Amino acid sequence: MINAWVVRAGRDGQQEQANLEAGTATVGWAVGDLAGASSRDDVRSALDAAYPDDSPGRRANHTGQMWAFRSQIKPGDVVLMPSKLRPGYIYLGKCAGPYEYVPEEQDPQRRHQIPVQWHDEPVSKAVIKDDLLYSLNAIMTVFNPTRNNAGQRVQALYDTGADPGSANVSAPPPKPTPTDPATPATEVSDPDPTPTLEAIRDRIRTHLVENFGDHKLTRLGRVSQRSGSMGGIVDSCLVLLCSMTLRGPGSSR
Repeated sequence: MINAWVVRAGRDGQQEQANLEAGTATVGWAVGDLAGASSRDDVRSALDAAYPDDSPGRRANHTGQMWAFRSQIKPGDVVLMPSKLRPGYIYLGKCAGPYEYVPEEQDPQRRHQIPVQWHDEPVSKAVIKDDLLYSLNAIMTVFNPTRNNAGQRVQALYDTGADPGSANVSAPPPKPTPTDPATPATEVSDPDPTPTLEAIRDRIRTHLVENFGDHKLTRLGRVSQRSGSMGGIVDSCLVLLCSMTLRGPGSSR
């Protein structure tokens, strides 16, 4: 079964352009070569040594993500990289090989790699339905979205650029109980999304595209000093939403 994996490119997209140019997905945890790690415990030991001051819970969380990146993303799986350089877009590609550690890489945050064949152009988040977008907005660096038939829908998004919705794809067979290294770890499957500013912007953007025609968007864009750009419209709606929330119900101003 093909899985979908989100692998982020840094808090501010530091690795985004390099990943696209090199055909890679990368993570930046400062541990050495994990190619010889045969178990999750091996990864935990490496992270314990590298980050002794982190809390046990934080190290456990990072262990799950690093183990998933090291051993559970398989060739043919769809990899998603939310763009920070082009807000509102996601790059999609397919894993093309196993994990590799590249010690000669000058940027130490690029030494843990998997090869990915990226599509040339990203997909707009506006074409992704709210339930799937909600799953993709989890803040982990590496995770495996599965709820609401996410795997099949991400595959369709990769193939066609459109999200068919949960009702229009067949439910996947149940996943086996995670008893072997090839089975995705539960802690990186469907982490609860945090309602970040980016996630709120995504939902406003999707609502605008689905419910307003181009001419209405142009008229709505006049409230923005960015002359009707989608980013300006979304920010204007966000400001309006925040002001309404702060005023509370029944306020006349």
